Amino acid sequence: MAKASFTVEVLPDETAVQVEDVKKGDVNHDGSIDIMDGICLNKYLLEVQTLTPSQSAAADADGNGEEVDPTDSLLILKYAVEIIDSL
Repeated sequence: MAKASFTVEVLPDETAVQVEDVKKGDVNHDGSIDIMDGICLNKYLLEVQTLTPSQSAAADADGNGEEVDPTDSLLILKYAVEIIDSL
């Protein structure tokens, strides 16, 4: 899994922070992509917890650069249970 560098806008002051060395799909930053990453992202989608800018960058599994959504969660979970072999 390749690491990527993203620029993430942080509101409300509209400054940008550089998020480096983010492993796509590793939302909880434990070094692996597993069911816990899907759970972490789903908690965010259900508005139970927040994500840091680096977690948001890692959660963008489809790489569209937009706000993370259920599609990203589905991709992470499919990868975690080996239905797909890459993100």
